[in-house]
Amino acid sequence: MKQEKFDKEMRKLYRRIGARQQLHYFDKKYIGASSGYAIGSGRCDNTPFSRKQLEFALITSKHPIVKEILETGLVDDYENWENFIANGKKLSEKLEKNLVLKGVKILDLGCGYIPSFARCSRKLGAEVYTVDLIPSEEFEFDEEYFSQQDRDEEINKHIKLDLWDPNSLEKITQKTKSNFDLMSSAHLSTSDGPNGHDVMERFAPLLKKDGIYFDAMGNMLDGKVYQK
Repeated sequence: MKQEKFDKEMRKLYRRIGARQQLHYFDKKYIGASSGYAIGSGRCDNTPFSRKQLEFALITSKHPIVKEILETGLVDDYENWENFIANGKKLSEKLEKNLVLKGVKILDLGCGYIPSFARCSRKLGAEVYTVDLIPSEEFEFDEEYFSQQDRDEEINKHIKLDLWDPNSLEKITQKTKSNFDLMSSAHLSTSDGPNGHDVMERFAPLLKKDGIYFDAMGNMLDGKVYQK
């Protein structure tokens, strides 16, 4: 799928959910930590790029609830703050209740200390694996918002790994069995690798046919999209 179409769909989703404001109601309950009040509200981890990842995952979802939001949106009332807050909560609760990412397999490359995109996506039903040099034991979480079950799943589906380890592709494949619908990164340059290799070139074999890699840092508005 071409970059231009995804850019159009991203802007469409921005408009439908109140120019990204309403995803702020994916709050501490979803990100499992008290660093930042919601997804995308942190400075070093859980940055706005993480929110872009979630927005993109929703765009690529084929769930009818997401299609409904894209086509009709929610009623926004910017002049009435209570109504605006209510709409934001309604959105997150509706997406969670309907598990709109169920059946979607995601790989989050370079997830950081607070893998907020991965955590939110799991709440919406996705199967998510994370990869980072940071061990899962060092991930930040708050027991008030993050259950032991959540913690166990996060540890089980995290791979501590240098992406440029010569055997990284094989190690990820062995752990995950590959076949990802969506592979994404929030804080990796697509040309981070040695000898001019980029992330997409190296890890494209992990995607299923027509699987997508979304680079949230691709540009400041929409990111970059690559489809296998």
